[in-house]
Amino acid sequence: MFADSVGRSFNNTSSINTEYTHSVSISESTAATTPLVNPTYRESSVPRKGLSRYNPWSLGRKLDHWQRSNKYSGWRLGVLSGSVMASFVLMCNVVLLLVGMLAKGGYSAGIATLHTGSATRIGRLSTMYHVLINVLSTLLLSASNYTMQVLCSPTRNDVDKAHALGRHVNIGILSAQNLRCINWRRVALWWTLTLSSIPLHLFYNAAIFKVTTGNQYNAYFINGANSSATTSLNSTMHNFTNHDWGKVYDAQYVSETSDIYLVVDQVSYSVEYLSSDPVEHNITEMPHPVFIDPPTTLFQLVNFSDGHWYVPDWYTVKDKNDNLRTVPNLTRTYHIQYAFAKPVDQTITSKVQIGLVFMIIVIVCNAVKALAMFLTFLDHRPQYLVTSGDALASFLSRPDPTTLGCCLSPYDKIEQRIKVLGNLDSRTPHEFSDRGQQWIERSRSLDNAISRLRGNASFAL
Repeated sequence: MFADSVGRSFNNTSSINTEYTHSVSISESTAATTPLVNPTYRESSVPRKGLSRYNPWSLGRKLDHWQRSNKYSGWRLGVLSGSVMASFVLMCNVVLLLVGMLAKGGYSAGIATLHTGSATRIGRLSTMYHVLINVLSTLLLSASNYTMQVLCSPTRNDVDKAHALGRHVNIGILSAQNLRCINWRRVALWWTLTLSSIPLHLFYNAAIFKVTTGNQYNAYFINGANSSATTSLNSTMHNFTNHDWGKVYDAQYVSETSDIYLVVDQVSYSVEYLSSDPVEHNITEMPHPVFIDPPTTLFQLVNFSDGHWYVPDWYTVKDKNDNLRTVPNLTRTYHIQYAFAKPVDQTITSKVQIGLVFMIIVIVCNAVKALAMFLTFLDHRPQYLVTSGDALASFLSRPDPTTLGCCLSPYDKIEQRIKVLGNLDSRTPHEFSDRGQQWIERSRSLDNAISRLRGNASFAL
């Protein structure tokens, strides 16, 4: 009957096509006297050659057929991509190991030097290496996590067995709870990927490290008015501007220079004095600041040897011999004109080094992961329910008797029904059926989709 109706429909379409052709011939010969038939309707009834290539329904059917017939579609395509990424990361790690063997004398006591240079340059190179390591580890661990999710994903048979035992399984997430429902081979691969991730977290970032060295130095102040001293230093040391020496010495390690001589052209002091007069009813005056800023009298105002104060003749203070005293914790403010830096005979270089033992551990774990992913990809027998869409397609094609009549039931009632069917509850399955019930809208928040324990653990992390 279906075939006959299709045939009649096809014959009707053929007659429409003939009528369309005849109408066109009439309109061409008697265009002046014969009105045109509605071209829009008849043109839409004519199939054009090659039109099916642009039909979205045809493309959808072809894509569905390719996914069903191609073994590289679905989760297998994801696992294959993960295997390729793991192999690429393995190749990069082997290249790093070989570079350590060939660069600057190879490995000595399990450590090889990749680069040498100043502390600033080595710091940049170390940052670049660790960015590369983080990118490679992200690729490797993301591929491993996806494969672990595939391995712990149940098949439809695993779901039916779990429901028969009064249990439930998780679909669409990486769940260790599903390990009790899958076969031993997949459990072994899952634990292999899990345990091989621990050394990567511990040793990968520590496999390449920097060794920074620096010189000990002292800072000296010299009088800028002493031309002979500055001339002598200028002939034997590096002359730095304030911007240059600040950039060099504003670091944790200084490797290219040692002592620094700061040329001072101005210095400021704040001198305070107290005066009291018994005639004025023992009124004590508050401290008065005295600012001294003459470069020519730099060493005339302060005696650095014994720390005493000297007041110049042009500044008169009443009873200065009795009232002036040394101020503790003297604060000096210097104005630096420029600086001299003492060069070192041989620059102490910093290094970027690689650890042989750590890299071997990383390479072994990487190879184990790549092999486990490839073995997972070769498993073509089961149809894993990796995503929620896979589960929906499976239950639509073969309904689950466990949830029969529970379209409106919440999660807790379905879980109780599973226990009843697994003889873990004395009640009957009909007590949990929602047949004849009316749908009542209930407000739920997003955190109701997961358990309280999992939600609290997520917030804690």
